[in-house]
Amino acid sequence: MSMIEPEGGESIAGVSMPGEFYWVLRTPASLAGMKYPRDGFPWGELAKVGFSRLVALHPGNYDPSPLSILSAHKLQDLVAGGPPMNEIRCCATPGRQSRQRQGRRFPS
Repeated sequence: MSMIEPEGGESIAGVSMPGEFYWVLRTPASLAGMKYPRDGFPWGELAKVGFSRLVALHPGNYDPSPLSILSAHKLQDLVAGGPPMNEIRCCATPGRQSRQRQGRRFPS
């Protein structure tokens, strides 16, 4: 597995690279990052190079069709320091994983 430099990767019509979009991996599966999409972002061009799903880390009012949204979670800005308001930690123990939220344990 080899990571792709931000300026590398296949170019995509209508997309500024790496300003709007950047490749991370091509194998074993395509993985990329991007900033919040502008109005008129060419989602269809991402589908043409093999993308089908989107993980949104800042959900908004945009339609990524023909891509589908796999997951959407708004991240909290932690620039001020301190722990996140809804801290979730995954803790692995042999043969079992559990989730911990504000001191309480929840089974995975």
